[in-house]
Amino acid sequence: MRERKITAGEVRQEYIHSHGIVLQAIGKAGNALLRATDNQWRQRLRHLRKMDWSRTNAKLWEGRAMIGGRVQKAEQNVTLTTNLIKRFLKLPLSPEEQRVEEAFARGRDAK
Repeated sequence: MRERKITAGEVRQEYIHSHGIVLQAIGKAGNALLRATDNQWRQRLRHLRKMDWSRTNAKLWEGRAMIGGRVQKAEQNVTLTTNLIKRFLKLPLSPEEQRVEEAFARGRDAK
């Protein structure tokens, strides 16, 4: 966008990172990262470069940030998206986040 090669609308259409759910999840994961005792937050942030933020990566985003290819901002979706980001940052999940993650995994296994 900065180089004017793609518009803001195209970014939102092609990628998930500019949607409110992901911004909220990044904020929650960032809060946990800053509270981590190892003070290695800058190094850990580099792991986010490995994430495929494209909406076409349904394997990563479907059921978390998207349902049926549409971005969802329900609390469960925010938590599942936060969990994914925390996993990339190598952060532990809270007990509640772990519960939501296990329920998500059970739902996937049942399909």
